[in-house]
Amino acid sequence: MSHVPEIDSAGRRRFLVASAALLALPSLDAFARSAPSFAAASTALAGPDATDAKMAAAIAQALSQTPLADDVTRVVALAARYSGARLAAAIHERGLDAAANAIVAAWHGGFVGNTLISYPGALAWKALPFLKPAGYCGGAFGYWAEAPQ
Repeated sequence: MSHVPEIDSAGRRRFLVASAALLALPSLDAFARSAPSFAAASTALAGPDATDAKMAAAIAQALSQTPLADDVTRVVALAARYSGARLAAAIHERGLDAAANAIVAAWHGGFVGNTLISYPGALAWKALPFLKPAGYCGGAFGYWAEAPQ
């Protein structure tokens, strides 16, 4: 004779809540499934230096947790269809400027909201090659006295 454990009403509620929470996972995972598309959109928006696959994945994951997640998905879809000025116009026409700006800001600033993505990997340091991230060495002692190359 097998014994089937009885689940009390509190246990059923916990099960239903956990099951309902699982329904949200596909939308959160949408960025992970479209990693190449997000990387291509990042390059189109933030410039040719936005190519680090790990940073792209981290930015996508962080943006998927923000209120802009759906709009970021729309921007990625537009970047697959348009480029250059036409992409900028399509983003603006659809009111997706904030999402596009969030992608660019994440790449250049190295963070999404309060989530640090990469301090030394932020594109701002490439835009300002004469600066180094605070706390990171630029070379051997005295390197700052040498003429820039």
